[in-house]
Amino acid sequence: MQPASETPATPSGRLHRARALYRNVSKRRTAWLLLKDTVNSCIEYRILGLAAEAAFFTLLSVPPLLLSMIGLLGYVDAWTGADTIESLQANILEASRTVLSDQGVREIAEPILHDVMKGGRPDVISIGFLFALWSGSRAVNVFIDTITVMYGLDGVRASSRPVCWLSCCSSWPC
Repeated sequence: MQPASETPATPSGRLHRARALYRNVSKRRTAWLLLKDTVNSCIEYRILGLAAEAAFFTLLSVPPLLLSMIGLLGYVDAWTGADTIESLQANILEASRTVLSDQGVREIAEPILHDVMKGGRPDVISIGFLFALWSGSRAVNVFIDTITVMYGLDGVRASSRPVCWLSCCSSWPC
């Protein structure tokens, strides 16, 4: 065994093997083979599907988180002042007009926003945070699965342990 400060006499690893394998191959051909292997790996391990799933759960967690934060404003109204909440409400309605029609803003966005912002809403806050936590944790799990697959550690990471731990903790009587 050699000390860490010394370099090995013969280089090892993927880069050395790739250089030895493609020594007499042109750079254009090497680029083509690299692109082809990357696309084949992505198709084989369904990377595009995992990326779409991660994006879905990430976007799914944003609206309940924002709704919970807006519901939380009813409790901090005394600290922030009425003009802060009114300006925030106007900004949210103006932003929703870029996505919804005027009728959609009047019939959907305004009533929901007035209902949530009129006072402290513990039901909206708790359910929104729980839903955002669930979908956000699912998104992180998919990100970890994608990274695990791409780095070739598919069988190394045990995913059943956290699930068992979480189910045991959630079923524990309080």
